[in-house]
Amino acid sequence: MEPISFIVPVTPASMQGAGKRAMCMGGRVVFFKEKRAKDYESVIRFYAQPHIPKKKFCDPVKLTIAFVLKRPVSLNGKKTYQGRHPAIKRPDLDNLVKFSVQDCLNEFWEDDSLVVQLAASKWFAAIDETPKIEIKIEAINPINTSNEDASSRA
Repeated sequence: MEPISFIVPVTPASMQGAGKRAMCMGGRVVFFKEKRAKDYESVIRFYAQPHIPKKKFCDPVKLTIAFVLKRPVSLNGKKTYQGRHPAIKRPDLDNLVKFSVQDCLNEFWEDDSLVVQLAASKWFAAIDETPKIEIKIEAINPINTSNEDASSRA
């Protein structure tokens, strides 16, 4: 299966505090998502929709995600490098990955457990770049990932 790449033109955000909430109604616990989390999820799904394959991935998958955050004013000086900078501020990378993207892409593969390799990065945008999420999904062929040296010795 061919790799799938696309860009979601949205400012990356961690939905750690806006994920699932619980409240008691009529003696029962009811779980729900806040509106902010639902809206963010629907934007990612909207931009992913045209790239959903006709046949879902059923082999192991490598997911590569690059979060491009808004460039801070402190990096806009003439003496500062004009390209992307590593983003060493909040939100945390693991929180961006957990909710932001992986949960929204479940229409690409049969089961979340198929994502066996994850490469994520977090950057401040280049001087002429807008915030976005860059996503690449590619199948990992189990035959090609085996150690050739081990198989040739057997």
